[in-house]
Amino acid sequence: MPEWFQWSTLLLGGGGLAGIVSAVVTWRHSTSDQWRDIVSAQTEHLIKPLEERISTLEQQVGELEGYRDHYMLAVEYLRKLFHWLAQITDRIDTSILEENPKPHLPDEIRGEFGELCDKPNSKPLS
Repeated sequence: MPEWFQWSTLLLGGGGLAGIVSAVVTWRHSTSDQWRDIVSAQTEHLIKPLEERISTLEQQVGELEGYRDHYMLAVEYLRKLFHWLAQITDRIDTSILEENPKPHLPDEIRGEFGELCDKPNSKPLS
């Protein structure tokens, strides 16, 4: 009998092949368990804190939008007040404007007022 036949009989008859298949399946299963544990750990330690941070930032954005709405309401009031003052100053003695020139609008907030305030010491737009 050839030697390879004796070894194959020993492996197949003694459960050697089943042991090899079982080892491969167990190794693959344990590898997938390890990957599942890695993904779970990353989810727990990386993604959840980011989700909490996003939630906090969404809350802060909501608060800032409220402030912005309040600020824009104040700007709208100031614009209406400026128009009202412009109508009044058109009806009074202009020498008052020469003695008390209009205050200079800071460049940082000029965009909020648009064309209402162009140049210092100019006649207010009505």
